[in-house]
Amino acid sequence: MYKPFAAYQGDDPYIFVSYAHEDAERVYPELEWLRGQGFNVWYDEGISPGAVWREGLARAIKDSSLFLFYVTANSVTSPHCLRELNFGQEEERPFLAVHLEATRLPDALRLSISDRQAILAHELSRADFEEKLRQTLSSVVPVGSPPTASRATSWDPARVRRHSILGYALIALSILVVGVLFLAWPRTPPPLDPQVEGDTSAEASVVKSIAVLAFDNMSDDPQMNYLGDGIAEELMNALYQAGLQVASRTDAFSFKGANVRTREIGDELGVETVLEGSVRRSGDQLRITAQLINVADGFHLWSDVYERPMGDLFDIQDAIVGDVSRELLGTLGVSVVPSASDLAGTRNIRAYEVFMLGRYEYGFDTPEAIERAIGYYEEAIRLDPDFHQPYASLARAYSRRAVFTGERTEALTKIAQIRVEFERREEEWYGHPEWWRSLLEISTVTWDPDGIERALATGIRAKRTDPTAQDPLDVDPYDGYTLLLTQSRLYEDAIKYADVAGGSWIMAAQSHFVRGELNLAFDAMRRVRRFSPTVGPFIHGRLLAIAGRVDEARELLNAPGLTSPYRDYLRWQIAFSAGDVEGALAILESLEAADVSPTVLGLCRLQIGDIDAGFHHLERAVEQHDEILLYLGNALEAVLPEHILNDPRYLEVLEATGFTEAWAKKLCRRAAALTPVTGIEMSCLADL
Repeated sequence: MYKPFAAYQGDDPYIFVSYAHEDAERVYPELEWLRGQGFNVWYDEGISPGAVWREGLARAIKDSSLFLFYVTANSVTSPHCLRELNFGQEEERPFLAVHLEATRLPDALRLSISDRQAILAHELSRADFEEKLRQTLSSVVPVGSPPTASRATSWDPARVRRHSILGYALIALSILVVGVLFLAWPRTPPPLDPQVEGDTSAEASVVKSIAVLAFDNMSDDPQMNYLGDGIAEELMNALYQAGLQVASRTDAFSFKGANVRTREIGDELGVETVLEGSVRRSGDQLRITAQLINVADGFHLWSDVYERPMGDLFDIQDAIVGDVSRELLGTLGVSVVPSASDLAGTRNIRAYEVFMLGRYEYGFDTPEAIERAIGYYEEAIRLDPDFHQPYASLARAYSRRAVFTGERTEALTKIAQIRVEFERREEEWYGHPEWWRSLLEISTVTWDPDGIERALATGIRAKRTDPTAQDPLDVDPYDGYTLLLTQSRLYEDAIKYADVAGGSWIMAAQSHFVRGELNLAFDAMRRVRRFSPTVGPFIHGRLLAIAGRVDEARELLNAPGLTSPYRDYLRWQIAFSAGDVEGALAILESLEAADVSPTVLGLCRLQIGDIDAGFHHLERAVEQHDEILLYLGNALEAVLPEHILNDPRYLEVLEATGFTEAWAKKLCRRAAALTPVTGIEMSCLADL
């Protein structure tokens, strides 16, 4: 596991930290916070290679000024943590337990530490927790000066083979596109600090951050789950439009079905309020309950019950948004919010309901579910031909079905027909609050970089003044534009977009990595509050493997959320980076047997030097309109060996994607036209 900083080594007072390795991604940000406050911190990074492990730990505990134990379900059952605790007590070290979650202590441990000092972090707001921890620690351990951020040294690309960089810069790049734009990377805004110095305005003290949980299905029919999810999604969008900071759909829905206290949810997502509710449907009648809860104390700020016909669903959503906005914002900053029907894109409740059903089924991502989604999207269009969202979703569903069936010809025909109809109606749809999302989706499916840029530019112009306000529906135009610039090799400008948006740290990490700035890449990765449970370990693992930290990358193979094919992709990269060519080839052959993305297969073949087979797969990717290949773009030129770049087959592939050198220049000019909106001056103009 990658360690965030070097453990303290010196004669000044320091804190010894005990934690479970399974909690590393949760604990490391806490250690960085401690260090940033000026405390000297020792943790297991301080064991030097070749040292006797237990002797190093014993010496660190004996010499420490305070023993800090992070309490979780993992740490209280860890034999390593228990040995450290026992030794610390024998040495009579001052002790503090920080409970990161509600944890039942084993009887022996409860007897041992129940009378020791403890902080229940999971029951406090982040600000209160930090203040209490700071005061407690400083009463025992003197506070020094916070460490000065050292100037990051650039990574020497010569230390890693160019084709190794290809592994991260291309395959991870492609996964990022699907993850950020369409599979939804979690991006929760940081918690607000109510004690910001110098800000005494009334508005600064008003709660503005919220997470909207999936509404529970209280109906007898479990298939009604789609309704609770759909209502929550629309409320997220509407509350965001009203001026609130809204946690992303992916983050909020990760608690679906979990029995977790509201305070824990708020702390995890960095929000001050949580909106939860339930929906019950009986025939055409709806009963919707909604409760707004204050995270700090767990009390209800507002609640209401709505019993109306299904035909009044949009009115119910408008009422909830209005009530919550007034409760949280009062008369301060409440913008004119589009009505629920305007945001949905239709006033036909039945068409909207069927569309929600399609979206719900598509999320299961199985051949059968995709087939059902296609049927629902087609029905939504039949019910309301003016409803733009089902057109784009239908095109994507046909593209996804082709991945499962291999029948691409029919899919391309259907998608082309949908695109013609979409373009015919574009003028009447232009300006709709959600129109740019549909244009982005359909442009991606049809391999249209111009359409992608136009959609993202429209989204940026329509976005709230504050670009750091993260869009809860996970398709943020600043993130998308960051990605588009990265694919076009405009790395410096991509980093500018990532910095302004404040949520694109994974894309920033990628841009730094491709430029050879490994330290900055790792720093950007650390700024991601929470990885996607599925794709995040894969991205992190690939970066570690390519940087030569193969053992640390192997640890991520056991991440619970890492599923196929991502686990196999990571296994391949680990084997290749470790020099195990035979092992890498065996994994690649299994991926070929499973017929995963031809782009991924082609790039793997190119990496191991099988050029003809690599181009064969890439040519298949062109035929199939594989989205991963679309988003590689000019990034290929940054990492491929010269003999491949000069191969006529490569030039044909690049031309097919549309991401040519001429396109990059055009993108630079278009991005420059956005400067009055974004405030971002484009460095690429100097090269034109």
